[in-house]
Amino acid sequence: MSTDVSTETAGIPAKKGNRMVLLSAGLSVLLVGGGLGVFLAPQFINPSPAKANERAEKAAKSGEDEADEDSFAESQAESSSSDADLGNPPLSVEWPPLVVDVRDGGGEPHHVKLVVTIECADENAQKTVKALSHRARAKVLEYIRGQTFEELTEGANFPKIQANLTRLIKSTTGKSVKGVWITDFVAQ
Repeated sequence: MSTDVSTETAGIPAKKGNRMVLLSAGLSVLLVGGGLGVFLAPQFINPSPAKANERAEKAAKSGEDEADEDSFAESQAESSSSDADLGNPPLSVEWPPLVVDVRDGGGEPHHVKLVVTIECADENAQKTVKALSHRARAKVLEYIRGQTFEELTEGANFPKIQANLTRLIKSTTGKSVKGVWITDFVAQ
C-alpha cells in the first residue's frame, strides 16, 4: 500500500481541488458583497431627505435665522408654483462647478464642490444674471470659504446655506431672480 494521499484508497477516488473551489467561491462572494456595499452604502449612511427636512423645520422653529429661512421658503414656493405649468419651464442659468477648500474644526482641509442653478423671471433677467454672474460667484465663494466643513455638511444647515446663497445672489443680480438651487453638492 502506498502512502500517497492523492491516490485511490479502497476504490474511492481521491478528492482534488475542493479547497480551491471553496476558496474561489468565498472570494467571489466577498467581491460581490463589497461591490454591492460600495453602491448601497450611501443610501444607508446619508439621512433621507424627509429626516433632513424634519431637522430643518425644528431648527426653523427654534428661531435661528428665521428671516433668512422665511425668504428662502417664499422664493422656493414662488418657483415651485410656477413649475406646476410644465408646458412653460422656467429660464435658468447654471454656473460651472465651484470647488472650494474649507477647514474642519481641527484645521484639516477638505474640498467642497457645488453647482448653483439660478431661475430667472424672464429673458432680460437671464441676461442680467449671466452678465453679473462673476460678481455673484465671488460673493458665494467668499461665503462658502467662511464656513467650516462641519457647518457645510450638516444636513440641518442646508436650508440656511441655500437661503444665504439666495440672498447673496439676489443682492448682486437683482430681484428678478425667482429661485436659487444647489443642484450638486460634494464634500470630501
